[in-house]
Amino acid sequence: MTKKEAARIVHEYIRNQLHEEDVEDIDAAECLRDLYDCHACVNHIAQTFLKGIILPKTGQEYGVNEMLSLAELQGIEERVFCKEKRRPPQDLRSSQADYIELTSVPELEDALIIDVRMPEEFSKGHPEGAVNIPLHRINLNPYIVSDDRFRRIIFICDNGTNAKIAADIAKNNGFKSVYYTKYAE
Repeated sequence: MTKKEAARIVHEYIRNQLHEEDVEDIDAAECLRDLYDCHACVNHIAQTFLKGIILPKTGQEYGVNEMLSLAELQGIEERVFCKEKRRPPQDLRSSQADYIELTSVPELEDALIIDVRMPEEFSKGHPEGAVNIPLHRINLNPYIVSDDRFRRIIFICDNGTNAKIAADIAKNNGFKSVYYTKYAE
C-alpha cells in the first residue's frame, strides 16, 4: 500500500468513525514538496501529516508513492488509536514567509520581484522590473528564483495566494529574506 492510499483510508476513518475534526488551516502542510503530486489526495495527505499519524519521508517530502512496510503500517495504526503516540510536525509556520504590504513601486526597488502568475496574466500588467516565473516552475525547481539565497525576494500574484505558496517554497529551500504580497495595478 502506498502512503497516499493509506492517507485516504486513515483520514476517512478518523473523520467518519472516530469523529475527529479536520485541521482547518492546512497551510503548514505546504512545506511538503510532493503535497500536490496527487491532487485528489491533498487533503488526506495534509490531515494525516498535520495530525502526526503518517510521518513524512523527510522534513520536506511526504513520499506520496512510497510503499509502506508492515512495521510502518503498524505504527500508523498505533497513532490512529493513541493520540499520545502521534508526532505532529513542529510549528512549521515559523519557517513560512511573511506577508508584506507594498503600497508603491519605490518600496520594491531593492528587491527581486517575482510574479508567479501565468505569462498571459503577467503580460497584462506587472510592476516595473518584475520577473515572471510561474508557480509551477518554482515548485519544480525552487532554485530557479535566484543564485543568492540572501537577496530580498518578493513574490506577487493577483490575490497573494500563489505568491504565498511560492514564498513558502523558497523559504523552505533556504532563501532567507522572502516575502509575498498581492499585486493590484
